Amino acid sequence: MDNRISERKTFQTRVIFEDEFNEDFLYFTSTNISVSGIFIQTKLPFKAGTRVFLKFSLYEGDQPIQASG
Repeated sequence: MDNRISERKTFQTRVIFEDEFNEDFLYFTSTNISVSGIFIQTKLPFKAGTRVFLKFSLYEGDQPIQASG
């Protein structure tokens, strides 16, 4: 049973990822999205509580959406 607040939709787009230390920009591809979040699959280990900054566009050519979490 899935207890998510909002339904997820398949969504693949390039996501620019930056950690709170501004060390590197990383590029990932999203897997799905909902009104409450975007899923990016990675094998990189991040410490719980690490603040991250993301940029992505819903449609090619649109201004990027900037989000943090």
